Amino acid sequence: MTGTIRTLPPILLAGVLALAGCAGSDAIVTESPSSTAAAATAAAGASPSPSATALTDDELLAVLPAGATNDNVQGAGITATFWIGEFGKAISSGDTSIVKALSTTDCEYCASQASAIEATFEGGGQLSGGAITYDQSTLKSAANDDGYVYVGMIAEIQTVSETSPLGEISQGAAGGTRYWAFQMIQVDGIWRINGVEISEP
Repeated sequence: MTGTIRTLPPILLAGVLALAGCAGSDAIVTESPSSTAAAATAAAGASPSPSATALTDDELLAVLPAGATNDNVQGAGITATFWIGEFGKAISSGDTSIVKALSTTDCEYCASQASAIEATFEGGGQLSGGAITYDQSTLKSAANDDGYVYVGMIAEIQTVSETSPLGEISQGAAGGTRYWAFQMIQVDGIWRINGVEISEP
């Protein structure tokens, strides 16, 4: 697992500004949806990430929380909170199927993190920690005039530890409180994550 704090690129920075109320009048900011688990983003024209164990859309719809398929910013926010919770679970379980099914092929963060998790478990190692808890009061969803929906929140992730096949334990990604920004769009009727950026709150 590698570090995740990066400078926001212009396209995601625009979304963060929208969430902060700094965008033009076309931005629509909502209060937090009443879900408890994930963060997500996606780009126009993107497609879900391919995977040997990919979930079908029907299988994905069966596990999404109520309201996640709403065709509005609330639906995007609910999907985002679900994704972040599933990402935390994937770190310790090795099961990245939901994380990848809700990600587009353009989400480099999603792909790199899923690959790192899978490589560890496939090599006989294990990961522990990584659970993510977000602050409901900081969760915002905004439809910006660039055509994307942005979701932002402050969340705390547990430090990740890696156990090698020989039983040696080492620290992976350091835990802590971070600001998570997501760019999202619907693909085949499901909100997907197209990019994730993490910064100091």
